[in-house]
Amino acid sequence: MTVDSSKYRRINLITLLAVYLLIGVGSIVRVLEAGMGCPDWPKCFGSIVPPTSNASLPANYKEVFLAERMEKNTRLMSYLNKLGFVGLSKKISTDPKVEEVHDYNAFTAWVEYINRLIGVVIGFLIMAYAYLSLKFRKTAFHITAISFSALILVIFQGWIGSLVVSTNLIPGFVSFHMGLALLLVLLLVQTYYASRGKSDNPAEIGNSFKGLSLTILILFVPQLLMGTQVREMVDVMFAQGVLRENIVRNFDSLFYVHRSFSLVILGLALYGLKKLWDRQILKTNFGLLWLASTILLILEIGGGAIMAYFAIPRIVQPLHLVGASISLGLIYYLFLMSARKVAL
Repeated sequence: MTVDSSKYRRINLITLLAVYLLIGVGSIVRVLEAGMGCPDWPKCFGSIVPPTSNASLPANYKEVFLAERMEKNTRLMSYLNKLGFVGLSKKISTDPKVEEVHDYNAFTAWVEYINRLIGVVIGFLIMAYAYLSLKFRKTAFHITAISFSALILVIFQGWIGSLVVSTNLIPGFVSFHMGLALLLVLLLVQTYYASRGKSDNPAEIGNSFKGLSLTILILFVPQLLMGTQVREMVDVMFAQGVLRENIVRNFDSLFYVHRSFSLVILGLALYGLKKLWDRQILKTNFGLLWLASTILLILEIGGGAIMAYFAIPRIVQPLHLVGASISLGLIYYLFLMSARKVAL
């Protein structure tokens, strides 16, 4: 029996777009240094809605919220030691940044609060998405399984978000938090593709595109991870008082590998574009998606160049991250399309 997947795919797409929005807003939070705008989680200064001034806060509010964070960190370190992550546990206990306290700031509190509100909306969307996936449990159980895996991932992501706050955004946790968001993107793309209609006549695009798209995907994932590491270096140098105009000259070799890697990926994308043109299938769905992905890669490289040569403008950082996240989703979707017979 055929299952009507239109409502599921609609919620799936809306959720995916909301995740991209959250990635962008999360990057803006980092750029504005508002990550600790709320020193507790899930509330903000002990309230469901952030206070508009510190008049309603106790005089010792810094000590109160620091004590709450340290209590959570003590439990976290206990879990990490039991799981064998002794090094990470030691870092949390010895990094002086973890015990830093911040003055109340209405602007940063509301910026972080909005970030959390979008996360709550995504939570409800994911629940609807998982519920609607139950219609596939008999005809395509893998869609239901992946959808509920995404729901579990979002719950876990929320817990990791609380640890990001309790550890005061120490390097590693923030990148791990970002990595989970990108994994969620892949799961949403997977189910969106798997639940597609099959009304069009299938046509072969050839094994060469399967291999090429897989190669680009395999190269793009470490490229993205290197980008998060470069971003961590930027944050560390900002914390050390390094001026924006001096950031790039203080980068290590990872930055230059990240920069060069992007050109290799773009070269492969352009090669695929030429093959699509030669075979006269550039105007198919697959070809147009490949073209869009290639254009986005060019924009990403341009954004990276602007950051490198113009002292990392604040406005470019979130755009660069969102662009990379969308690129990952597009590249993965192209791989899924090329891995089997698809409607061009």
